[in-house]
Amino acid sequence: MLRQIDLEMNEAVRSRVPLLKDNTEVKVSGSGFTASVFLFGNDIARIVGPWIIFSKLCVEDDEWKTATTKRRINALLHEFVPDLGLYQFKNKWYFSREKSHSLVWHSDNVSINLNEEFISLNYIRHQII
Repeated sequence: MLRQIDLEMNEAVRSRVPLLKDNTEVKVSGSGFTASVFLFGNDIARIVGPWIIFSKLCVEDDEWKTATTKRRINALLHEFVPDLGLYQFKNKWYFSREKSHSLVWHSDNVSINLNEEFISLNYIRHQII
């Protein structure tokens, strides 16, 4: 279940409207093509046209590897890639779909193409359909 801040963040991203609430901020480029999501001032995600890109610092820096970061990422996934989720097991983060294998996220940015149904994780393309 999404929290109110998650719903407001998703609406701001989808509408490309800036938002600053509590520890979460959405910034929008001048052209409106890019929306960036910040948590405690750290850039965790960018939505650029048909792409959503999650920052590698979310998994490389233990200070960023928090339940709140994971919740914001899952809220964005819920909005843009509804059947893909992020979960943690033994201090590793995994992207997973229902009834399919999981992909470990241990480094590198993660890019998900919202139109072509694939995820680029650690420089390898994986089908997500």
